[in-house]
Amino acid sequence: MSTTPTSIGRHSIKRDLFKIRCLKTILLGTTLLILIAMSCRDAPYNTQESSSRSKISMSCSELPAQFQSYEEAKSSIKQSNFKIEDEVNTSESSWIRAASYYSCDGKSGYFLMLTDKKDYLFQGMPIETWKGFKGADSFGRYYHAYIRDRYYMYVGER
Repeated sequence: MSTTPTSIGRHSIKRDLFKIRCLKTILLGTTLLILIAMSCRDAPYNTQESSSRSKISMSCSELPAQFQSYEEAKSSIKQSNFKIEDEVNTSESSWIRAASYYSCDGKSGYFLMLTDKKDYLFQGMPIETWKGFKGADSFGRYYHAYIRDRYYMYVGER
């Protein structure tokens, strides 16, 4: 069987065109998967529950004195309207990722601190302590010296 230069060229071109079509199909499929993943990424798991949660907004005076769980407390606090709602940039901290403060009366309130390992929620923290935390050279040192083991959030039944 002898092959001519023209038949080798045609075969090579057909093979290359087939490879290009396959690559286009793979690229199109990958692009579609990425677009689907991106559109689902921020979609709420339960649309009805999520939209009803976002509509709830209560006065801080309506918050219960005690919550059944930390999740309930965090959710209620974040959805309430406070006289003071403040946060501090903790990007310079090696372990504190976020910190915020919520107060109904401008004297004491809730302190929420997010770390690499867990979220902390404290109740009844004076605003002066919050101001000290915000102005601290080291958030971690200030937390250990003035907040830890001094303020608590009690959940469940006491």
